[in-house]
Amino acid sequence: MKTVRVRLGERSYSIAIGAGALSRLGRAARAHFPGGRALVVTDRNVGRLLGPRALRALAGAGVEAALFAVPAGERSKSAGALGRIYDRLAALRMD
Repeated sequence: MKTVRVRLGERSYSIAIGAGALSRLGRAARAHFPGGRALVVTDRNVGRLLGPRALRALAGAGVEAALFAVPAGERSKSAGALGRIYDRLAALRMD
């Protein structure tokens, strides 16, 4: 497994890349977000392929999670799509 740092000043973050990274998702979520609930936001193509595995990895670490898939493509990177994500978070009573 390799960790790559995306350098964006105060908005910098790390990405885990490699075989087995998805299976470690639950442990990573618990370490960074101890609230125990998550909304996995993905596009429909990736969601179909990896969504169930992501949800299982989160559940295995005690994280209650739901999947929210947006249409694939650049159009989903919009204020409208973000609004739908916020609506889903509100419906699930997540903060």
